[in-house]
Amino acid sequence: FPQLFLLGASIPYLIYIVGIAYGYLIGFPVMNPVEKIYPALPEEVKHLLSPSTLLALSLISAFISGISLNTLLAIGEEIGWRGLMLDELRKRFSLPITSIIIGIAWSLWHAPLIILFGYNYPLNRLLGIFIYTAICIIWTYILSILRILGGSIIPAAVMHGMLNAMAALMLSTIPVQRVLGMPVGLLSIISSSTVLVPMIILERIFRSPRSK
Repeated sequence: FPQLFLLGASIPYLIYIVGIAYGYLIGFPVMNPVEKIYPALPEEVKHLLSPSTLLALSLISAFISGISLNTLLAIGEEIGWRGLMLDELRKRFSLPITSIIIGIAWSLWHAPLIILFGYNYPLNRLLGIFIYTAICIIWTYILSILRILGGSIIPAAVMHGMLNAMAALMLSTIPVQRVLGMPVGLLSIISSSTVLVPMIILERIFRSPRSK
């Protein structure tokens, strides 16, 4: 269980790092996400902290908030999506099909916010729903593997909380349209899919005959 807790906390960092690598390859602008606010900081702070140090502190801060308050807030959702719904659907469907169903439901749950208020996609609301659905399916697959291997929703809630904690850093690191970058754009689909592959392998190696 502690290993799954740490894995759940690490996956958003992996998605972030892989996304940055793909961003470089694609030719997207990549920047230190704290550079936007750095000029506005007091001179005393800038004398003590370089942009790189401030980024490191931001990543540590995201970790602390991600595994604590954000995880507690995510537990409510995870009880439903990767708890009750996952258990019921896996009685009838394979894990990939189950992940697709839950991912679509998870996305549609947010659809009214996207359409009415531009949640995550202020400029491309309709397209955003389709992109968000793909992301929710991929993330659900990863979250479900954590839930199955850990025998608890806690590792999944930790990953969910960490994704929320990392969102602002992801968004600012690659400053492109939200439908293209991270955490809710095409780049996130690519990086999350890359991280999903070893997770599928891990699940197939460690699952018990009972969980098949």
